[in-house]
Amino acid sequence: KDVTKLDKPFKGYQFWQSYTKEQIESTKELLLYWNEIYGIPLDYNEDIWDVLSEHIDDHTIDKFHIFFPDPWPKRSQSKRRLLQPAFISLLAKKIKSGGEVCIATDWLPYAKDIEKSFAQVPDFEGGVVPRPDWRPITKFEGKGISKEHVVTDFCYKRA
Repeated sequence: KDVTKLDKPFKGYQFWQSYTKEQIESTKELLLYWNEIYGIPLDYNEDIWDVLSEHIDDHTIDKFHIFFPDPWPKRSQSKRRLLQPAFISLLAKKIKSGGEVCIATDWLPYAKDIEKSFAQVPDFEGGVVPRPDWRPITKFEGKGISKEHVVTDFCYKRA
C-alpha cells in the first residue's frame, strides 16, 4: 500500500538506542516525512512504555505495527522482550475495540513466546497469518531470510 495514501495520521517510535547510525537515520527520514504530511510531532528516541503510559489516551489507537522487535535470543535475556503479557495488556488498554496489533518476527522461539503471551491476555483474538502484501520487506527481514530464518506474521484483534 502506498503510505502517502493512508487516511489516518501515522505515529512512529523507535525506542531502543542500540541501533546503527544508518537505522536511526532511516527512521528519522520516515518520521520526518510523516511529520511533513500530517504536521504532527513524531518522536524516535523515547521508550514506548513511557509514550503509551503517559502520552496516549486509552482506546484511541486503531492499529499497532511491531515489526522485528529485538528477539533477545539468549535465554537469560528473554525477560527483556517487548511482547510479554504486561506490555500486551498495555496495548489492549490503548487500542480501540476492533483495533489490530500486527507483528512480524524472524526468530522462531520468539514467535512461540508471542503466541503464548497473547494467549494470556483475553482482550485479543488472532494469531499467525500469511505475510500481508502491504508490509514492506525490511532490512532485518532480508537478513533473516538470507540466514534461512522463518518469518512469522501475526495479527491480533482487540475484542
